Amino acid sequence: LYWLLIFTLTHIPAGELPPVRISDKIEHLLAYGALGGFLFLNLWIFRPSMTQIGIVVLAIGMMYGAVDEWLQIPVHRDCDLLDWFADTTGVAIAVVCMTVIRYRSTKSQSRRISDLKSRI
Repeated sequence: LYWLLIFTLTHIPAGELPPVRISDKIEHLLAYGALGGFLFLNLWIFRPSMTQIGIVVLAIGMMYGAVDEWLQIPVHRDCDLLDWFADTTGVAIAVVCMTVIRYRSTKSQSRRISDLKSRI
């Protein structure tokens, strides 16, 4: 649903969007950061044995960001390389944060399993 929301928002002609008081690049960074976080969580939950979730999420985010920029041309919006850089940066930040969380969670879970085995 979130992906559909950001696709819809990025394809509304610029003149029809309400004014926002933050930079366009910050909007891209935040929107794609959230998308990257949601994608990472989805893969973590549904493909827990996948070891390279971060690389997959980053690749998906980068490709989608590029396609999204190109698809804005027909609705008279700019296809901007700097927007794509902001998209990619948002996804990359989300991947790094989620990777750290996953590592710490997995490490903590392994420690608990070791403790249980030693008690038995």
